[in-house]
Formats: sequence, C-alpha cells, structure tokens
Amino acid sequence: CSKINVVITSGLKPVYSGTALAFGTTAPIDLLNKLSVSSIAAPSTTPFTFAVTLDSSAGNTYQGLKVLQAMTWAFQS
Repeated sequence: CSKINVVITSGLKPVYSGTALAFGTTAPIDLLNKLSVSSIAAPSTTPFTFAVTLDSSAGNTYQGLKVLQAMTWAFQS
C-alpha cells in the first residue's frame, strides 16, 4: 500500500492526497471542511473523483499484486 498513490477530489477541491497505506490509517476526513461548505442539502449530489496510481519507484516485485481498501461514508448532522 505504500507504493499506491491516492488522490481524491471533488470538483477542483482536494479531499485527500497520499498513499493508500496512509489513507487506511488516517483519521476520518471532514468533507464539509474540505469542500468549504457548511452543509450539503438533501437531495443533492456531490461528485468525487478517485485517481489511483502506482508509484514510479515500484519495482517488478509489485507486478500482479492487488490492493483492497475498505471505506465507510458517514453523514452526520
């Protein structure tokens, strides 16, 4: 997971940028703060883009491996 880079954006706003290893151990992400909004009204949509790349320093030993990253989305009022 340290060789997998993850970038999450919503529109042009960055939500997360780092490795999959760090993403799996980071504290919950406050999406309202990251998106600079006070609320997301229902019913509405908020698109997110996930870009996942293999680090250029990864050697041949990483060929054919898989990464599984569990995610939980929770909305709190």
